[in-house]
Amino acid sequence: MINELFSVAGKTVLITGGSRGIGYMMAHGFVAAGARVYISSRKPEVCDAAAAELGKLGTCVSLPADLGKMSEVERVATELLAREERVHVLINNAGATWGSTIDAFPEAGWDKVMDLNVKSPFFLLQKLLPGLERAARALTIRRASSTSARSTACIHRCLRISPMRRPRPPCIT
Repeated sequence: MINELFSVAGKTVLITGGSRGIGYMMAHGFVAAGARVYISSRKPEVCDAAAAELGKLGTCVSLPADLGKMSEVERVATELLAREERVHVLINNAGATWGSTIDAFPEAGWDKVMDLNVKSPFFLLQKLLPGLERAARALTIRRASSTSARSTACIHRCLRISPMRRPRPPCIT
């Protein structure tokens, strides 16, 4: 009974930033547990290699994309929903930092960090809502480093309090 309750076998999972580090480790765990896993990374060769390695354990598909660009967010969501009717788990793991002091922090650095850490998780969730809703019980997770925790918390507060026409999946921060 407990295995059925917590099983992810046959579930569809998207992990952004899934080609290395913690994202790769999460992808490994889901693939090993029987989930169909899609990983995204901005470097196609790295994403493809990680998916090939994880594919030795089960199903893992590479969806390389620079999710700091809205067109790429839309493309990943469209490609995933074309392949899968339901999305059970969305893990927004991709993130960026900029190593600069406040007095030297450039606007381009601000835009890069905010686009990937704040804008893309929100809009990827929005674009995947049809698949998340069809899953009936879906889960979204935003992994935040200490440098992006404040912006991430803002997204989740907005998702929890803003009126949405559709039921939304639970968010874990």
